Amino acid sequence: MRSQSEIEHRVCMIRDEATSLVAMTLDSGADISVAPAHYGEVGEPGLHRHVRMVDAQGQDIATTGNRKLRLSAETRDGKNVQFVENFALGNVSHPLMCMGKLLRQGWTLQKDGCGLFLRA
Repeated sequence: MRSQSEIEHRVCMIRDEATSLVAMTLDSGADISVAPAHYGEVGEPGLHRHVRMVDAQGQDIATTGNRKLRLSAETRDGKNVQFVENFALGNVSHPLMCMGKLLRQGWTLQKDGCGLFLRA
């Protein structure tokens, strides 16, 4: 069995109700994770009732609720790893995951010849 530090994960994806995969951005500037408002029926109700969000220019970003979503990442050897994350729902085109939260949980961002990846 490999130790957690030996497990490497590729870009996170989210599986929607139609089981299609959607690319997700790991956002280094985000304080919380945000998913498109149309994810309002995906996953389970989230933990936070209301969140006030602002963009990088200080403009309000309207939110419509929150959801707890299950994320899937593929390891380099093809295995599937699951994450559960709370997302605010707002006017974004695709899910943005708060990278700072992953870093605080012990993940590191690494780079090799194939690009960036997360290491547990």
